[in-house]
Parts: sequence; C-alpha cells; structure tokens
Amino acid sequence: MIYRELRNHQWKAFKRHPMFERNLGVKIFMFVCFGFLAVEFFAIGFFLDRLCLELGNYASPLDCFNSGLLYVMMADFVVKFLLKSNQSMQIAPYLTLPIKRNGLFNFLQSKEFVSMWNWYMMFLIVPFAFKVIPVEYSFFHVFVFLICFYLLCIANSLLVALTKAWVKTGIWKLFFPAVIIAGILVAAFKFNFSFGDYTQQFGSWLMGTNPIAWVVFIGIFIFLWCANRWLMRSILYKEMQGEKVRDSVSFSNMSFLDRFGEIGEFINLELKLIFRNKRLKNQLFTFVAVLVIFGVQLVSNRMVLENFFMSLFWIGFMVGGFGLIFSQFLFMAESSYFDGLITRNHSFLSLMKAKYYSYVVISFLVYLLLLAFIWYNKMMSVLLITSAFFYYIGVVYCCVFQNGVYNKTFLDLSDSGFMNWKTSTTSQMIITMVAMFVPIGLVVIVKSLTSEEIACYFMLTTGVLFVLGSNIWLKWTCNRMMKRRYIIMEGFRN
Repeated sequence: MIYRELRNHQWKAFKRHPMFERNLGVKIFMFVCFGFLAVEFFAIGFFLDRLCLELGNYASPLDCFNSGLLYVMMADFVVKFLLKSNQSMQIAPYLTLPIKRNGLFNFLQSKEFVSMWNWYMMFLIVPFAFKVIPVEYSFFHVFVFLICFYLLCIANSLLVALTKAWVKTGIWKLFFPAVIIAGILVAAFKFNFSFGDYTQQFGSWLMGTNPIAWVVFIGIFIFLWCANRWLMRSILYKEMQGEKVRDSVSFSNMSFLDRFGEIGEFINLELKLIFRNKRLKNQLFTFVAVLVIFGVQLVSNRMVLENFFMSLFWIGFMVGGFGLIFSQFLFMAESSYFDGLITRNHSFLSLMKAKYYSYVVISFLVYLLLLAFIWYNKMMSVLLITSAFFYYIGVVYCCVFQNGVYNKTFLDLSDSGFMNWKTSTTSQMIITMVAMFVPIGLVVIVKSLTSEEIACYFMLTTGVLFVLGSNIWLKWTCNRMMKRRYIIMEGFRN
C-alpha cells in the first residue's frame, strides 16, 4: 500500500515539475535509444551461440558464455557508471511521517527491478537462452538462467551505486575501480589467467541448483542491497545538516543532456520539435518505414548485395536516412520563432552542432543494427558498412547541412507530412540530390578505377577527416547562414 502511494507521489512530482516538458523530452529520447538498442540486441541474441563457440574454448555455447560472464558484467558496469544515474527521491518530506526509513530506501532500490538499465541486456540473453539451454537442460532451466542473469544485472547496478557514491567523496578515488578493471584485463590477456574457468564452473553450479552456489549468490545480492540502503541512510543524515538542508536529499540528478551545456539545451529543443509537431512526427515515421523496407531488401535481396553501387546506396540511405530527411527542414522547423532566436544571445553554431550530433547518434544506432545482420548474411562486409557510416556522417552530412543556408520557406509544423510538397524549393531539392548521389558517384568512380577495397578505404579516410573537421565546416556553414539571416527571416515572415 505504501509503495503504491510513493509511486503515485513520484509520478505527480514528475508531472507537476516546472521542467516537465524538458524532462519528458529527455525520457522520450532515452526510450527511442533503448528501443533501437533492444532491437539490435535481440537480433544479435539469435546468433550469440555461434559467436560464443568461435570465441570460447568450450564445446557448449552456454559454457562459453559463462566463461565470458565476468567481462560482460565489466562492460555493463562501465556503461552504467558512465551513463546511469542513481535512483533519486525527495525523502525529507516523509521523515516526519510514521513511515519506516528502511521502507523508503527499499522503495528506492526496488525501482532497480523495473529500470531500463537492467533490462537492456535481457534482450540479448532471452533469445540465446531459449535457443541453447533446452538442448542441454530443460525449459525450467531457461527461466533459472534468466532469473540469475537478471539478478546479476541488478547486483551490478547496486555495485555501481556504491562505487559512484564512494567516488563522489573524492574524484581521486576513481583511480581504484579503474585499476581493478585494468588489472583484471591485464591478468586475463597478458598473463593468461583464466577467470573464465571460475565463472563457467559457478554458472554450472547455479544451473545444477547447487545449494552452496545459490547461498553465495543470494548472500552477495543481499549484502549489496543492505550496503546501498546503509549508504543512502548515511548520505541522508549528512545532507540534512548545515547548509545542505535546503537541498533535502538528492542522490542523483536526472541530467542526461545538461552536461553538454548549450548544445544539450538545443538537443532538447530538437526532440520537442520532432515529437510535438505533426509534420516532423510524420517524417520520423517515414524514416522508420524506410529503415524497415531498406533493411528487408538488404537482407533478403541477393542482387542488392552483389552490386556494389546498390549495396552502398542501400546501406548509406539506412545509415544517413535520418539526416537526409530532417536536414531538409534545417532552420525551417524553427521558422515560427526564428526572429526570437536571432535576437537572443544564442550561438547558432551550437544549434547546428546539436542537430549534427543528434543525426550522428541516430546514424550510429542504425550502424550497430547493420553490424548485427552480418551474422545473418556473410556477404555484408564490415569494412563497407563502417566506411559508409563515416562517409555519410562526414561528407554527406556536410553537403546536406548547406540546406540551412538557403532554406527560407515557412514550415507549418501542424500540417501533414505525407505527400506534402508545399515547402520544397529548387535549391533544397538540388542540394539534397547532390548530397545523395554525387558522393556515391565519386566512390563508384574510385571503385571502377581501382578496386572495391580501395573505394571503401577512400570512403573511410574522407569520412573520418570530415568528422574530425566537423567544427570547421559547421562553422563555415554557420557563417554563410548568418550572412543571409535577414533574407532568411524575410522569407520565413512571408
């Protein structure tokens, strides 16, 4: 009963927060990223057994996976340490109520059971477990394995919370977890110390329902749970003293984009534009539809894979499709308040960087999805996909960002985006077509004069150079746009 009331209070606090829309934009962005990640992990999970057999030293895929479990948890630890924030709640208002303090802290920690950070690995493990474990054990052991792995992810989150709280008392303490991780890697790969034998044996004991192994496993979980609860309680009393009374308790700040400063604010603005307005939402659905259609063609159509030009076009349009679609509306999406942006002390270079970084993140997620399909079809080349990725986020995005210099047509964000050509201009279509076909044409010419491998290295080299020099060409594009800003403003007003 009390937990349901606490969940209701947290929902009301989130909904009534003055920055509700901004926080909602952050959460939507995170859900979109997790959605892409979940699809990619789910696809990889079907081929994880083959990967384990190739990399492991055991005849069983399950034993190979258990032997690498330590490194999987280390990677999960690093990701959570860098990106995940600890569970937070304003506890001070509840201190005068007849509620057990431990109940409040247990409620905070119980949120780990529904946290996305403890679910993303499950999308990788579930198809692997149902494919491999019934061959060696039974369907009952599938659920035993999934429960063990899920509790292990939660225990890893609790360990991350303990480490971050400890490091918070002195940044120099970050040295210790870094040394421990580096020491494990050096011992494993430099001195050939076999941690995998121990994790494989412990996993076998758990699957065999060995009571001692289960007692140790549950004991470690309970220890981390109680240690986190004790830590939360100690932090509470420290922060309730002296000058920190006004801050109540805040174990973390939900500030996924705040660390990027002004660029993070503009990324929030970009997310709001896309998810609030009908025209841009329709374009987002168009991108998803194109991604699905092109992905199916790329995997199922052998003719596409055998033709270098077609495979490059298909892969490139999937990787750079988001940027190609939304760059057509560069600054047109802000046309209704463009005058306000011009008259305020904002950096248009930061706005351009925010848009560019957003496009690159989406392209990177699609790139990871393409890498997952390599295990499905060996005809796809890692070199081709990687070089196309860098070529599109470097050379092609440099070309399509020139739309921002010439776009001067007002965009009705509430209008439908399907078969809508109202805002299409000659300059916009020319720039988009040049950005789509001229870079690919250059690569095809290089390939015809040399070889496919050299063409891929040409794309990779030029793409990396353009990505590294993105500040230069973004600044150049921004300066050109600022010289035409009065023409652009007049066009938006008309």
